[in-house]
Amino acid sequence: MTGRPHPSPTSTVAVVPNRTTAVGLAVARRLEREGWDTIDQVGLGIDLCDRDAVRRVFAEHRPAAVILAPLSSTAVDDADRSAVLSDCLRRQANVFDAAVEHGVRRLVYLGSSASYPRYVAQPAKESDLLCGPPAIGDEVPAVCSAAGLTAVQAVREQHGLDWTAAVPSEVYGSTDDGVWADDLVFTLTRRYLEAARDGLDRVVNPGAGTLAHDLLHVDDLADALVFLLFHYDGGQPVNIGSGRSYTTAEIATMVSMGVEFAGRTAWDPSRADESCHVRLDASRLASLGWTVARELREGIGGALTRVRSVESGLSFSPIAATGMRGADDRG
Repeated sequence: MTGRPHPSPTSTVAVVPNRTTAVGLAVARRLEREGWDTIDQVGLGIDLCDRDAVRRVFAEHRPAAVILAPLSSTAVDDADRSAVLSDCLRRQANVFDAAVEHGVRRLVYLGSSASYPRYVAQPAKESDLLCGPPAIGDEVPAVCSAAGLTAVQAVREQHGLDWTAAVPSEVYGSTDDGVWADDLVFTLTRRYLEAARDGLDRVVNPGAGTLAHDLLHVDDLADALVFLLFHYDGGQPVNIGSGRSYTTAEIATMVSMGVEFAGRTAWDPSRADESCHVRLDASRLASLGWTVARELREGIGGALTRVRSVESGLSFSPIAATGMRGADDRG
């Protein structure tokens, strides 16, 4: 669905979060390959909590579009909840307000699957968003995401701007220089690489290995966000997912083969699985003509190749992905 004219190449797109995150870096590089200029708060040296600084940046650079990812996407410790929630809401509000003030017609807000109810039927449809309490431990990212989703709809109705929202499934993978999303694949990769390095004959993973995952490579997420930015102006949120499901055991097998671990894998059902995300119904996005470009096995192999080319040892730079949940909070 398209509406008013979209920004043309050489226009500036503001990318939030910044290039220190896997998502921000992937989105910025995807835009720049197409000839767009990008700005982010780290490159500009500003704090998004500073309302006046954000307004000055928008006034000076006049971005034609904005991609805004959630500024709190993972569960946080109880001691940090108040500060993280306050910062997240303030930063989002400052970006939204500056974008409205300067008439930014195109904005895509990347929400979190934490906004889906705790016991939502899966794969979850967009109509299920905000229809019940979130999973235990997900309250902060759920509230941040809900605020963003609601703000997008309010701006559309009040100001007539073509803003839209998207919700990703479980993001994995690394950027070209080895910045990883802090996800299940990262955790398994580190574990199997260390086991291979130490000559272990067995890796024990927590859980039973039966949980299903819809894994979305960070570069596919970037492709989808750019696609939505310039090809969709509908008022309904859009799920971004691969539409494919793999168990934790299947993913572990792919990773162990990728790192050439010669030992065997065991599972410990007495321990909770390391991650559990909502699997999403991505049929709305598919109906718009977008599909994932990377098979999971290919994505895992590419990520391993990248990290090996960057790191001589086992030093990683994990960056938080979107919507992490405790496995014991989902059925």
